[in-house]
Amino acid sequence: MSKSIGLQATTTKNLDRIRSVVRNCSTETIVGYSMVEQLSIDPWSDLSSPAKQIRLLLGIMLEEKELPTSTEFSRQDWDKIIEPLEELSHAYLQLYVPTTDQVADKPKEWDKTHQVAMTTFLSYHQNGMMASVEQISDQIRLYLCPLDKQLSRDLGISASNALTIAHYIGQEIQTQMDLVVQYVGDKPSTPELHMELAHALERLGKVRLSDVTKRFGDEGESFWNLFAVCRGEGPLINYPTERSVVETKPLILTSNDEAMLFSYNALLSGILLKGEEALIESSISERYLRHRDKTLEKQVAATFRRILGKHSKSHRNVYEELGRQYEHDLVTFTDNVCLFVESKASSMDEPFRDPEKSFTRIRRSFRSQSGIQKAYNQSLRIYNKLRDEGLVLFDKNGELSPQIPKFKEDDAFCVCVTRDNFGPIATFLSPLLSKEDGDPYPWVVNILVLEQIADTWECFGWDGRQLKALLSQRILLHENVFSDDELDYIAAYICHCGLHHLAKNKRMFFQLDPKYALIFDQIYRHKYHGEPQKTIYLTRPAISALQEFSLTDRRASVTNVPQEPIMVGRNELCPCGSTVKFKRCHGRLEKGRKA
Repeated sequence: MSKSIGLQATTTKNLDRIRSVVRNCSTETIVGYSMVEQLSIDPWSDLSSPAKQIRLLLGIMLEEKELPTSTEFSRQDWDKIIEPLEELSHAYLQLYVPTTDQVADKPKEWDKTHQVAMTTFLSYHQNGMMASVEQISDQIRLYLCPLDKQLSRDLGISASNALTIAHYIGQEIQTQMDLVVQYVGDKPSTPELHMELAHALERLGKVRLSDVTKRFGDEGESFWNLFAVCRGEGPLINYPTERSVVETKPLILTSNDEAMLFSYNALLSGILLKGEEALIESSISERYLRHRDKTLEKQVAATFRRILGKHSKSHRNVYEELGRQYEHDLVTFTDNVCLFVESKASSMDEPFRDPEKSFTRIRRSFRSQSGIQKAYNQSLRIYNKLRDEGLVLFDKNGELSPQIPKFKEDDAFCVCVTRDNFGPIATFLSPLLSKEDGDPYPWVVNILVLEQIADTWECFGWDGRQLKALLSQRILLHENVFSDDELDYIAAYICHCGLHHLAKNKRMFFQLDPKYALIFDQIYRHKYHGEPQKTIYLTRPAISALQEFSLTDRRASVTNVPQEPIMVGRNELCPCGSTVKFKRCHGRLEKGRKA
C-alpha cells in the first residue's frame, strides 16, 4: 500500500471516529466543553495543537444537523476523540519521514527536501495565526478599516463596525470566562470540575441576535449573517488540513436567536480573514495590496522605534542612488546598532502534501520577488556598502538624507520583517538561503512577533543594546538550532542570559522546546490584564539527547527545566553581551522589577 493510500485510510478512519461521537451529542455541551479546553486548566487532554484541533472538532460537528435525541457530551466522549484528533494532527508525518532504507539510497539533498517540506507543511497547518486579541484588533484597524467603504459594499458591513460588534460580543463572553477561571482558583483539576465548568459556559457563553440587533440595528443582523453558522451548514471535511467553517463563522447557533462563541480570538480572526479575502477579490485589489505594503512598512518602523528607544533615528523609503535606484524600506539605528530592514507583506503559499512538489513551491516562493531571499539580497547590498564605503542615501525627491554614521561590521544587521508567519523557512534559513561564505545570515521575523518583542523590551526596560546582543548571537544559529517559532529563540535568550550556550557548539544539532515561548503569556497578562510581573529565573539550558524526529546523529533537545542558575554580580557586565551591567539588564528579570 502506498503512503498516500495509507494516509487516506487513516484520515477517513479518524474523522469517522470523531463523527460517531459528536453526531449523538448536543451542540451546547460540545462547544461548552471546547471552551473549557481553551482555558488551559485541564492536564489530561494533552492536545499538541489545541487551537487548530478544537476548530477541526467543531467543523466536524457542524457537518450534520443536531439529532432531536442528542445527549450530553461527557468526559468519556472527550477521551474518545483525543486519540483520533492527535492521529489526524500527525497523519502527514508518514508522507515526509523516509525510512532508513530510503535515506541510504538517496543523496543528502533528498533528505533536505523532505525535512524542509515536512516542517513547513506541519507548521503551516498546525500553528496558524498566533496573535493576541489586541494584535488582531490592531491588524483590522490598520489593514481593513481604511477601506471601510469597499467592505460595506462587498460584505454589507464595514470593518470598523464589525470590530465594534465583535468587541461587544467578545468582551461579554470573555468576562464570563474570566469569572470561570477565578472560580477555579487553586482547585485541583478533576473531570468533575471540568464538567461543572462546561455546564457553566453552556449557560454563560451565549449571545443573542435580538440583543445585537437592538444595540446595532441592521448592521448587527449583517454581522450575525456573516459570522454565525448552525449545525448541518458546515461542509464535509475530508482532510484535517482543510479550513474549518468556524475559521470564518465562529458564532455557533444553538437556536434561531442564540449562539455560542467558542473563542473571542477566533471571532476577530474571522473578521480579518473575511475582510482580506473580500478586498483581494474586489475591484480595488491592487489598491489594497499597495495599502498593505505601505501599512506594514509603517508598522515595522513604529515597532523598531519602541524596541530601540526614543533616541533612535530612522530613514524610510530611501534610495542608494539618484533616480530612485535601489530602494530600501527602512534604515534605523542608535549609537551602537544599525538595522537594514526590508518588509514583505505577501502571504505564504500553502505547501503541497507531496514532499517534492511542496519543496519546489516553498523554494520558489522563498526566492520570488516578494520572498525572503529578495529581502536579504536588498538588505545585504546596503550592508556591504556601509561596511566598505560609508553610506549616503536619497529620498524619493532626490534630496540627500542625513548621512548614516559608519558602523563596525559587527554592529550592523540585515533584517526582513514579514506580515505573516512563515514558520521554519524564516526561523531556520540554512536549507534555502543563498549567500556567499562570510556573509552574515539575516534576522527574519514576522510583525506580530516583533510587536511581542517590543512589549517585552518595554516591560524589562531594555533597548537597542539588548537587541544587538540578541541578533549577534541569533544569526549564528541558522545551521544547528531549530524551532519553527522565533519566540522560542527570544525566550531562550531571555532565560539563559544569551544564546552563546548554543552558538558555540556547532557540532550538535539542537531543537528548542516549544514551551519556551510560554513566558510571553506571562508578559502579556502583566501588560494587558494587570497581573504581577513574575520572576524569570536565569539558568543554563537543559540539553538532552533526542532520539526521535532525527535522521542524523548528535541531535539534542534544549528545554527550560530548572538547571544550574547563572550567578552574576549585580555590578558585573551582563553575560548576554549587551555591555550593560547585570542589574540593569537580565538582573531586572530575577527581581521581577526594575533595578
